[in-house]
Amino acid sequence: MSDPAPKVPDEMFREVKYYAVGDIDPQVIQLLKAGKAKEVSYNALASHIISEDGDNPEVGEAREVFDLPVVKPSWVILSVQCGALLPYPFWGRGEGKDNSGFKTEMVASNQHNIPL
Repeated sequence: MSDPAPKVPDEMFREVKYYAVGDIDPQVIQLLKAGKAKEVSYNALASHIISEDGDNPEVGEAREVFDLPVVKPSWVILSVQCGALLPYPFWGRGEGKDNSGFKTEMVASNQHNIPL
């Protein structure tokens, strides 16, 4: 991400307690912190798991044992661009799903068509 960081609405992520799995772009972490998200040290304490690697055992545990939403870092970026948390059931919840099926162009360009 070489673009300047977008402006994060105040306390946008205040309800998010995230656990990052794998290498997450530092700018994504900055966006979360700017929106008042809290990083937790154990996945069971999280409200959201952030990862690019859906095959990671920690991601599987979070999904299967703790029933936590697993989102990609792009969920954070697009939420900031839209000015609202995007619905995460479309972001990798369940078997065989990933971010590729979500129409990110529509979300990023038209806030009013986001299904909530």
